[in-house]
Formats: sequence, C-alpha cells, structure tokens
Amino acid sequence: MSAGRTSWSHGPADSAVARAFCYLQIGVLGGMALVFVGVVVGLYALTILSGSYRLLALLVLLTLVGGPVSLLYLLPLIADPDQRPPIPAEWAEFRQLNAVGAAVAAVLGAVVIVGAFAAGPPLLWAAFLALPFVAFAGRSLASDGAFDPRAGTLTYADREVDLDDVTGVSRTDVAGYAVVRLAHDAGLGTPGLLVLPESVADAVVPALDRAAESADPAESGSLALTATLVAFGLGSLAGAAGLASLAGSVDQPALLHWAALVAGLFGGLFLWVAWRE
Repeated sequence: MSAGRTSWSHGPADSAVARAFCYLQIGVLGGMALVFVGVVVGLYALTILSGSYRLLALLVLLTLVGGPVSLLYLLPLIADPDQRPPIPAEWAEFRQLNAVGAAVAAVLGAVVIVGAFAAGPPLLWAAFLALPFVAFAGRSLASDGAFDPRAGTLTYADREVDLDDVTGVSRTDVAGYAVVRLAHDAGLGTPGLLVLPESVADAVVPALDRAAESADPAESGSLALTATLVAFGLGSLAGAAGLASLAGSVDQPALLHWAALVAGLFGGLFLWVAWRE
C-alpha cells in the first residue's frame, strides 16, 4: 500500500445493493408512518359514523396537542435557513434515492406490516427481528471513512481505530463488498466490523494485517465479566423462549409475544457484548 492517505465515500448512487437496503429502510419507517396515519384516519371515521362526538373531540384534542400535527408548530423554525438544524450525516444517502421509488417502498412497507399483523405471531416476529438487520445493513453499506498509514489511524463512520490497538483481521467478500472483522484492545466504542467496497479493502486490509502482525499479544478480558454477560444473555433467551411457549396457552398472547421479543433482543445484546469483550 502506498504511504498516502486513502479516503472513500460510498452510498446508494455507487451500488445497487446499497440502494436496495436504503429503500428497505424507507419501506420500514415509511410503512410504519402510513400505518399510523391509517389507524388515526380509521378512528376518526369510526367515531363520525357511530356518532361518538365526545370521543371525536378527544381525538381532535390529542391530535392537535402533543400529536403529530403539533410538529407543524416547528415549521417556522425549519423554514428559516439560519435556524434550521443540519441534516445528520447518516441521512445524507437518502437524498440520492428516487422520490417515486421511496414512495412505492413506503406503501409496500405498510402492506407488509399490515400483512404481518394479519398473519399472526410467526410473521410478526420475523418482521420485527428483521428491523435491526435492515437498519444495520443499510447504514453499513452507505459508509465513508479514511485511512492514514502515517498517522496510524482508520476512520470509519466518524469513529476512529488506532492501528496500535489492532490485534487481528479477517476478511469476507460478499456482493462487491468486503466484510472486515477487527480484533482490537480498544473499547466497545471502537468499530469491530467494517463493511468496505472491495476496491477500498484491497488498499486498507494489507496495512491492517501488518499492524496486527506487529501488535503485542492481546490481553484477555475479564473472565468474570464475560461469564456474567453470557449468563444474562442465555437467561434472557431462555426467558424469551418460556414466554413464547406460554403465549400459546392464553387467549390474548400479544403482550407475551412482545415481552418475549424484548427479552430475546436483550439476550442477543448481552451475548454480543460478551463476544466483543
């Protein structure tokens, strides 16, 4: 690798795979928004048709005060260029998408969400478990960063990795991308999984390998902490399985399904932290 600095910015305009995952994110968020609007409109229609005008007045009050319409109060602030907050960098890739495609994705997302609710718990579970994956993949495929071998730093998604902390590197190529797994002595705030375009990985990974080969042997983490995290993770997963099995024996299983989903997510989180530790 040359001694110069390597930088990259990779978004939906550069890859069909990145575009697809951005549309998936819009489908999830836009679909949820459309379903919410549909529920609100349906409630209004039901109250009007049933003549429940007191309930209608309450719905109007909740909509105007503290509801979505209250966001219109922020319109003067957003309309003023001097007062308008900057768009977060992680949202910039959505500007590269087609407006019609985004609208279609939102509508299809709403259809999938409604279908998941109608189909019952299995499809609903699959839909909600897919949310973190879609968000993570979409954010990872639209990345930017820089590698400076002279300074000994790698910047990825505004987070910095010191090459002196790198103790191991592995690479897997998938659909034009390289998934790079870093082992390092830094904390959880330092990225351990990089998704790079293959052309960037070809320039960066060899230097990371050299840094890992020259690194001192990694110190093992706290065995007691790791064991505690694993115990919490497995316990949460066991609790999720118990709640899910119990849900089949009650008349209204929705609450138990939600509790099982939350417990399962926490179990996975504990195990992930233990793995990183």
